[in-house]
Amino acid sequence: MRPNLRAIRKDPATRAIARAWQYLRANERRAILAVSGGADSGALALALAASGLADGCTIAHVRHTMRAEPETKQDSAHVRELAAAIGLAFEARAIDPATQASEGAQRVERYELLARVASERGASAVATGHHADDQLETMLMAMLRGAGARGLGGMRRRRELTPGCALIRPMLDVTHADACRLCELAEWPWIEDPTNRETDRTRSALRERVLPALRALQSDASQRASRSATIVQLASDTLDQRVRELLDAASDGSDEFQWERASLAAMPDLMVSAVIRAAAIHIARDSLGDRFSFEESAKAARCVIEGPDRPAVFEWAFGVRVEIDHHRVRVRRTKTNEAPDGAGASGGACFADDGVS
Repeated sequence: MRPNLRAIRKDPATRAIARAWQYLRANERRAILAVSGGADSGALALALAASGLADGCTIAHVRHTMRAEPETKQDSAHVRELAAAIGLAFEARAIDPATQASEGAQRVERYELLARVASERGASAVATGHHADDQLETMLMAMLRGAGARGLGGMRRRRELTPGCALIRPMLDVTHADACRLCELAEWPWIEDPTNRETDRTRSALRERVLPALRALQSDASQRASRSATIVQLASDTLDQRVRELLDAASDGSDEFQWERASLAAMPDLMVSAVIRAAAIHIARDSLGDRFSFEESAKAARCVIEGPDRPAVFEWAFGVRVEIDHHRVRVRRTKTNEAPDGAGASGGACFADDGVS
């Protein structure tokens, strides 16, 4: 089985992947290509090989435990054949059978194993086959759970995987259909994962039911969403930078942040809410995370902007306390890390407190 690389060399999708690869890879000399055996990651390896950009790459395959072992062994052998056919080194790893049989847990271990291969091979980048359809699905899932700007921005084209190793996604400008076309033109038979057709999970349901309807309305819906994701990410980065500046200016290095209320009140609602939320998450040592809803910080932000009739206190989980009076706003750790009565992980209590100092 020797793929016909010449057939895909000038394909628009190949060119798009090559452009993104050269931009995202920067000065990395060695990289790991995460290839499952499916059309998407297979197209990534084929496009790079056809473009003459695969030098210094190693194909890494991770076997999961959510399918029968004979099937996963067959997948691994198929990917090994691809690596040999295009002249790349090959590494295989397997998820620990003891790992919880959930998609999330296996994804975390998969990235850990890929990072380990990168370290062993002296590579500073791991590339995956995530594409524009995946990006649209990710953005829709974020919207369904009510995520903020960071979540609505979807997957990053480049992010840190481990210190010294980046995770890069060179295929976010192409679709799954593009990937299948490249594999067909190259005469490389990819493997279909039957779990992708299951619709009892949110992502699979979006893939099978929602994306076709969106494409019927707008044929390039996924590519448009991917471009929008980049814009949202830039906006989110700008917001995060300003929030960090406000946190740095309000902290003396302890678990306490303090601002003049008038200075915060002059800012947009979103900024005030984001600052309070970031301070709370820092104090909670990130334990709040996504469980700390925007609505909770928005209540406190509204109190800051409108000005409390009398000093107000918000008690949140994991020992976070927000104190607001006419002159200042303080976010600090309480004496106990237990949530107050009636407050859940992301809930809280608000009450007037004449004794706020």
